[in-house]
Amino acid sequence: MPFIPGTADTSASHVELSISCRDLSCKDMLSKSDPMVVTFLKPFGQDRWVEYHRTEPINNSHDPDFLSKPLMEYHFEEHQQLKFEVYDLDSSSTNLADHDFLGYATCSLGQIITGGKVVNRLEMRLLPRIKGVGDQHLGQIIVSAEEMTSSKDELILKFCGQNLDKKDWFGKSDPFLEFFKSTEGGEYSLVHRTEVIKVTLNPSWKEFSISVRAFCNGDYDRSIKVICYDWNRSGNHDLIGEFYTTLRDMIDPSTSNASTLIHPDKIAKKKSAYKGSGTIVVEKCTVKPVYTFLDYIKGGTQIYCTVAIDFTGSNGDPRSPESLHFITMGALNSYEQAIMSVSNPHCLGVNGVLDAYRNCIRQVQLSGPTNFAPVINHVANIARNLSDGSSYFILLILTDGVITDMPQTCQAIIKASSLPMSIIIVGIGNADFTAMEQLDGDTVALSSGGKRAERDIVQFVPYSKFLNLYPGQNVQHLLAKEVLAEIPFQFTSFMKSKGIAPQTSSGRPQHSTSPRH
Repeated sequence: MPFIPGTADTSASHVELSISCRDLSCKDMLSKSDPMVVTFLKPFGQDRWVEYHRTEPINNSHDPDFLSKPLMEYHFEEHQQLKFEVYDLDSSSTNLADHDFLGYATCSLGQIITGGKVVNRLEMRLLPRIKGVGDQHLGQIIVSAEEMTSSKDELILKFCGQNLDKKDWFGKSDPFLEFFKSTEGGEYSLVHRTEVIKVTLNPSWKEFSISVRAFCNGDYDRSIKVICYDWNRSGNHDLIGEFYTTLRDMIDPSTSNASTLIHPDKIAKKKSAYKGSGTIVVEKCTVKPVYTFLDYIKGGTQIYCTVAIDFTGSNGDPRSPESLHFITMGALNSYEQAIMSVSNPHCLGVNGVLDAYRNCIRQVQLSGPTNFAPVINHVANIARNLSDGSSYFILLILTDGVITDMPQTCQAIIKASSLPMSIIIVGIGNADFTAMEQLDGDTVALSSGGKRAERDIVQFVPYSKFLNLYPGQNVQHLLAKEVLAEIPFQFTSFMKSKGIAPQTSSGRPQHSTSPRH
């Protein structure tokens, strides 16, 4: 960033946090815990914790290394407080209160980045929820941080095994692979874990994708350790062997695509007689560019917005000041404010939307029922005919929270999840919006009738949330940030799922490279 006198440098470093736990306490009688770590942060200038990230659960482990890693912006000038809570999962519920709390630890992001005897590694003792109450030997949580590069490339990888060692007495092996990247502190951090292939010494694991940044932080010569285990239900997996490689070696067609697994104990005992514990073969290693939202916009993709407004009777008589639709010359009602917040006021047509709304409310009689499915299906039918990447559709639904066709709405959203389409729902008023939260598939993918949404396309925000959090403030920009935050990801996830690349200046789509198959 160039030096500009009289300004502040607002740049931030992007860091990845790797999380592990050691010696966790046990809440289960007949097995080990199934731990998960939840990361919370305190927004700058506020005295409250906000959930930021959840790791995946690890079954039957008191010493888990988590694969899912929080990505954060590190601002040197801010005190960025973090809290890590550890839970033993007892069900598929997303409510943390339904699981056993194992302990927590707090620190700042700066402490993780600069603390500990090993570079960028901080060990913290877990504490009980209430000081002095409960098990005082709750274990440790270990968090390390690494600044990430700006690499946007993605890897497509596929591996198979040949002639692996037999580890089970009455069968073969149940092998799986774990991939670790070397860190600046000289340790190895878990970046991927394959599925388990049951009862075989010649497994073929599923193809998977991972960003180059996550795999090796953009450094093609960084050491990658690959470990092969024989899975056991108890969580005490048997080591088959390991080997070291680099992304450059995996991607170079002139190098061997086969690596011998070495078990450290066996090579120490058998010495020259030991020939290895099997072979891991790189069947596919493809590098693909990852395109951003702006890449597609620059390439000419058009964004279209449809606005659906709830005119049902539950909003109240529009002639009454208590109605959510009450229009006065002195101030905007909640529906008007939401329209102005979500749509850029400088875009052509927003004032036309407001004028249409104001004219319509004077001419309609509010009634029921509140059906979402017809308007979702209407926009979906348009999007279905323009699925080539040239267009993307956003449906904005403004509602007071009462919905009468939930099964049909769920089915409509699931069908629309394969189309170039996103749905923004803004809850107006103080009604019970539980039904709307179900439609927002941030934590659990929406499903109905045995079918699951291909991707998350719904973002729900209660407007009153911002009025309560920031009383007396202009909350329009805060609402806009919240409801539009997921659009770029939903947009690019559609393009990626269909293999659509943005157009270049020449009008031709960009292409990926495939060094090894």
